[in-house]
Amino acid sequence: AGATPVPMPGLRDDDVYGVHIPAATADIALRNATLFINALDANIFQGTAKASGNLALSGDFAYHAALDLDALELADIMRLIPQPPAVSGKVGGAITAQGSHFDLPHLALDGKVEVTDLNAYDVRAQRIAASINIQDGALTFSDLTAALFDGAVSGSGQLALAGERLPKFETALRLKNISVGAILRQFAPQIAQQGIALAGHLSGSVACSGDSFDLSDIRGSAAIDGAG
Repeated sequence: AGATPVPMPGLRDDDVYGVHIPAATADIALRNATLFINALDANIFQGTAKASGNLALSGDFAYHAALDLDALELADIMRLIPQPPAVSGKVGGAITAQGSHFDLPHLALDGKVEVTDLNAYDVRAQRIAASINIQDGALTFSDLTAALFDGAVSGSGQLALAGERLPKFETALRLKNISVGAILRQFAPQIAQQGIALAGHLSGSVACSGDSFDLSDIRGSAAIDGAG
């Protein structure tokens, strides 16, 4: 037998598992105690998401979904994490997710995402792109590329999303032609205001990790070459 169409009016001002959904519409069907989502459009995290997938309505509530994201607010997403980092920006991309129980420990996710207008602890980047994976309560990113301080940054890392996992985050980055002047304008604007001009570029590798996002808990190492 075919799937039974299930009418679903648009949701407004609803909350699903703690996530605020101002509005959503869906084309869904029900068959053999499984909900099939043929198409779903939702306003979420101040952006939009389109999704399709299926959800078992018994047992562990296993699910599988494919999502296309556009202009989601990164700061709102991060508020789902205890002690979220101070970051903002707009997130877009395509991801697939599967799991059960609707909780983070049972979530497996893969995707390619892009963050525009990123502001992380007052460090700004126009665009960052990466492949991401969530497994066992940890977010791993790879193939990261970013334009930063008039140069380029690439690398990989991991961020603990739940539990007592330590370190809370760790990264390994490669720097190419990072402008010394751009760094000083960001972190020491008083030097530029005094008419002191410092030129040059930095390239090399940086690794850091931390048990929290407080500066006192962050440790790192670097191997840097400079050029005038």
